[in-house]
Amino acid sequence: MKKKITNKLVRDKIPNILMEQGKAFKAHPLHGSDFSKQLANKLIEEAVELKAALENGIHLSNIEPLSFEECEDLDKDVLEEFADVFEVFTKLMKVENFKIEDLEKAVKEKRERNGGFENQIFLEWFEDKKEKK
Repeated sequence: MKKKITNKLVRDKIPNILMEQGKAFKAHPLHGSDFSKQLANKLIEEAVELKAALENGIHLSNIEPLSFEECEDLDKDVLEEFADVFEVFTKLMKVENFKIEDLEKAVKEKRERNGGFENQIFLEWFEDKKEKK
């Protein structure tokens, strides 16, 4: 059987699941900046998966917020991708020694400076009227 090279951070129970399936594998724990880098890579991976799920799934943006049970009927995959992004994001914040209060403050400051996304603005282009010489 051919090896499938993954070279990525996986959830804690994946090695046990692979053992139960009788699969050979090689895994090791990461520490310090190596762990932070791989968490950042995982965050990008999960965000890409969330984007794909949103593109392929039912768009819920025009209806009232739903409970988890209601979402299961409509598009559990999308909600699970949000959960993956959230879990990786919050772990990365913790590893990098940021607190939720730090994040809330930064969000508030950036929103005050640049606004939020309430107006759903899509910028097509802009032009710098100042020519560089």
